Amino acid sequence: MGQSQAQKEEILSLLTEIYDQLEELERAIDTNLSKERKEMVNHQSEKLSKCEVQLKELENNMYNVVPFHKGKTKMNLPQNKKLNLELGF
Repeated sequence: MGQSQAQKEEILSLLTEIYDQLEELERAIDTNLSKERKEMVNHQSEKLSKCEVQLKELENNMYNVVPFHKGKTKMNLPQNKKLNLELGF
């Protein structure tokens, strides 16, 4: 019976050690995922900013290329009114 108690204590000790290792692993994974998430958000923000600049350039080029006729474009937009497109996420 004493041997059975020793085995139980050994198993309990091993399970406690495994639990501690799992907690440490969980903290490491959370830290790494948090860093990756921040990097992905920054990367996507940079991409959206570049797209916004390109879109504004295209809008400006469009208004420079489309000839105005009697104060209106071929799309019947007033001369001073611009089409404002926005990117969102």
